[in-house]
Amino acid sequence: MRTSVCGWHRAQSDVSILDCFTGEAKPGLDRMVGPEPRAHATEVVLFQLTEPYQEYHPQGRSKYNRAMFALILAGGKGERLRPLTDQLPKPMVPVCGKPVLEHQISWLQSEGIVTDVMFLAGYRWQTIQNHFGDGQRFGIRVHYSVEDSPLGRGGAVKKGLGAMTSTDGPVVVLNGDTITEEPLSGLLEKHQERTSINPAHLATIMVVPFVSPYGLVDLGPQDNVIGFKEKVALPHWINAGIYVFEQTIARDLPDVGEHEDLTFPKLAQRKQILAVKSTKFWIGIDSFKDLREAEGFLS
Repeated sequence: MRTSVCGWHRAQSDVSILDCFTGEAKPGLDRMVGPEPRAHATEVVLFQLTEPYQEYHPQGRSKYNRAMFALILAGGKGERLRPLTDQLPKPMVPVCGKPVLEHQISWLQSEGIVTDVMFLAGYRWQTIQNHFGDGQRFGIRVHYSVEDSPLGRGGAVKKGLGAMTSTDGPVVVLNGDTITEEPLSGLLEKHQERTSINPAHLATIMVVPFVSPYGLVDLGPQDNVIGFKEKVALPHWINAGIYVFEQTIARDLPDVGEHEDLTFPKLAQRKQILAVKSTKFWIGIDSFKDLREAEGFLS
């Protein structure tokens, strides 16, 4: 017997994923549905590659002449995106036929900067591994840091930094549900400029305008309604969930907890954190409305 919920058709013997908005089949997405999570997930899984490094990155190194890591927080359950996330971690939800994580890898690779990606995973992490494997198919080296119990984003980043293979210099960190057209190179350049001025600098964060979730009503002198505005950018900035960190930030990250609450305020007091403003397209995917907006941008 087959049941249908929001475009997802399920059977005991197979699982197929359809577009939740159009009802049309998305070819090739069946492979994203993996086995049930194991009772005891492996602490850290790092692929040991035997092929030459050039097979994964044409120049052998990033344009910064060294390996460049990106850590992607990919353990979200995405409760507000159910039933899509009943079978997938939130960052594996498809947008225009590809999971959000695949769009992120394309963005990280677009300027020849990032050579290695580490997924900081937990919930249904095998679906990520099933899709990306060692990364060869995507032209990048892929590593996994898997948590047995929730560590929070700060704890997950700290664990990932500790699992990295030896490399110098800064690391890109991003939430696994963000899509942007802001070039990564600009963020890295601002970070490097600041570290050259202040060697103690530890973090550079991308911020975007806070857009009102509600329509605004323009009023005249006697409270007459004179107009309406949608998606108004308010005079405030919000954390976009895209960062460049020095690896020594690990000393300030919690073993369990959120870096936004427990680390960033300390760095602000010590003048070790910089914001880079972006007005280019950015979205954090938290709802079906966000999915539609991301689809509209990418299509």
